Amino acid sequence: MMLKLEARAGNLQPYLLLVPALSILVGFLLFPLMWNIYISMHNVSLTTILGEWKYVGFKNFSNLLHDPDFHKSLQVSLLFVGGSVALQFFVGMVLAVVLNQHIWGSNAFLALIIIPWTVSAVITGFSFKFIFSDSFGVLNYILEQMGLNPVAWLSDPEVVVWTLVIANMWHGTPFTVIFITAGLFSISPVVYEAARIDGATKIKSFFYITLPLLRPLFNIDLKDQQRYTYLKVSDELFPRLLVARRNRDGKFMGPKGRIFGPFVHGSSKFLAIGLLRKIFKIRICTRLPKRPCLEYFINNCDAPCINNVTRNEYMDNVESLVNILQGRKSIDDFIEKMKEGMNIASLGLDYEKAKEIRDTVNRLENLRSKQKIEQSISSRSEEEYVGIQYDRLQSKAHILILRRYRGVIRDRKKYEFELVGDNSFSSFLSQYYNSKPSVPRFIYVNEEPDSKQVLERSLERIASHRVNIIKISNRTDVERKQLMNLIVRNLSTYISKL
Repeated sequence: MMLKLEARAGNLQPYLLLVPALSILVGFLLFPLMWNIYISMHNVSLTTILGEWKYVGFKNFSNLLHDPDFHKSLQVSLLFVGGSVALQFFVGMVLAVVLNQHIWGSNAFLALIIIPWTVSAVITGFSFKFIFSDSFGVLNYILEQMGLNPVAWLSDPEVVVWTLVIANMWHGTPFTVIFITAGLFSISPVVYEAARIDGATKIKSFFYITLPLLRPLFNIDLKDQQRYTYLKVSDELFPRLLVARRNRDGKFMGPKGRIFGPFVHGSSKFLAIGLLRKIFKIRICTRLPKRPCLEYFINNCDAPCINNVTRNEYMDNVESLVNILQGRKSIDDFIEKMKEGMNIASLGLDYEKAKEIRDTVNRLENLRSKQKIEQSISSRSEEEYVGIQYDRLQSKAHILILRRYRGVIRDRKKYEFELVGDNSFSSFLSQYYNSKPSVPRFIYVNEEPDSKQVLERSLERIASHRVNIIKISNRTDVERKQLMNLIVRNLSTYISKL
């Protein structure tokens, strides 16, 4: 009986700790709100506040909606709030993007820009009053020196609202800059590199990469997510070589085509994509233009858009590329073939072409050691153990993953994610294995994820073999059970030390 009482007290402890905060919220927010709603339905004034209150229903609201002063106040409020938010976001975004270019002095400017935010609103008000004063303001003095008429910045009803917007923008923009800059720092340069290779301009990269990634769908940080790359040769009249990306369901997005990979060492592989396009003269344009682009004039493309190359000749280059991506022919074989072409060009006194081939061969040889295709391990001898423990006080889930290959522990990874939105053990497993180059046949867990069968089918589409998610139970063999108990104990110890 005592054990049950202790367990019940332990379950109530988190809620008891919330009582002080909830009391403050109720006392200072909820109660005044309900009280204001109550008195708004009565006829109350300063002279009758201690007397009898007459119930009038929604008459006060009706009078308010027909009051011209209210309409004017509402208009001014909307202008002030809308103008302040819009300007703070726009100026903050521009400054954050510029600072993210790592130009000279950007770090010092980022440190200085926080000063307006740290200044109190009272000091900000006095400072801008000195600037915008009608009689002794610095701004009007400058206008008079330039031969212009002074402006009633603080007394003209049509102008004063924008004066306040400017002052509020100056005070609040630093917070926006810091907030957006932190988000920009979290976006990997590899993503922009891939977009650049795909032919995206800086404007497209901003709208299709920067803005979407500043609104992350997940709070789970998978650090290995950008190590692995899939490539796609599109099913078009003149195919393109693209970076293939998955959606949340594990399916590849974008135009249809043949998928190759996964490839390891994502950053260098992205560089090799550009190199492969240049070697095989693969176009990068989304649509065939009517006139050749810069890629043709710098000898990166044969310009099929102007019929400078036949489709059969173009497809020969594509098939050679596919042979290398599939591993039917090695890069070494291709390098030897290019060296033969370089010798022929040199003997034919075409030294410019020979030099171009030599430079390409040198780049290929430098990257050859980094460019290897990592084949998925589908052997039954590989299995992974995924343990999860929850820290309810911090609203976080902690996960430890061990990979065992032929009975030997080969890898250990630790993750955590916040228990918000649709974050769950199931969504974690889906995102984690979608970011990996291989999925083991057997995944042992200490807690069965939601929609286990759906998750298994989704992982099977990625792995091209059967995947089993198995919850460790008393019927599991002793060795696997001991290993999972070790994971859970490590997680519990880690959480207790936080």
